[in-house]
Amino acid sequence: MDKTVELVTRWAAFAARNPQANLDDFYRYELLEQQHNKPQGDIADGIVPSETNLLLIKLLSRIDRIYTTYAEAAFEGTGIKQVDEFLFLNAIAHLQEPRKTDVITHTITRLSSGLLIIDRLKHAGYVAEYENTADKRSKRLMLTPAGSAVLQRCYDRADELGRLFFSDLSDDDMRLCIHMLKGVEIKFAQLWPSHKGKSFDVIKQELLAAAPA
Repeated sequence: MDKTVELVTRWAAFAARNPQANLDDFYRYELLEQQHNKPQGDIADGIVPSETNLLLIKLLSRIDRIYTTYAEAAFEGTGIKQVDEFLFLNAIAHLQEPRKTDVITHTITRLSSGLLIIDRLKHAGYVAEYENTADKRSKRLMLTPAGSAVLQRCYDRADELGRLFFSDLSDDDMRLCIHMLKGVEIKFAQLWPSHKGKSFDVIKQELLAAAPA
């Protein structure tokens, strides 16, 4: 096949799968494909599922677990002990004095676990709680000066770790990964609160019914 025709064909296939993508995204994808075809050792510890979607899930899950292990080491000495505490401090800072349930939903955490994390942060003096004048039944959260200082130290460590952890990827590679996966995150971040407590069969039927024809 003529190289020009082959390139146009690959672009058409990529554009069909990613309607919002542009040529820059396609170029990054092509570079990633070339790197993917180079021998790099076994992925997923050599235990590779047969289905592509399962392999992607396993790969993302293992990366998350590995990153969390390094993050816990990076956060030593900052004033927190767990990555979840960093996520909660960050959420409270950016949600602008939210309710407890707002923070727990934003961080995709179980209610019981989220309440325990918030209590730990309050006990450490990093989070303060005050009366919600708009609704007496709930209270609002805010960072204390100590909490803000801890969060800034965590940001610095997280930035250092991120640069080390993804040092083998170029900025373009990372942008392409974000572009390819952000739709999944946005979709299910909106859906998961309404799926809590439902059986998988019900969730599956709702997802299938909402899928484009």
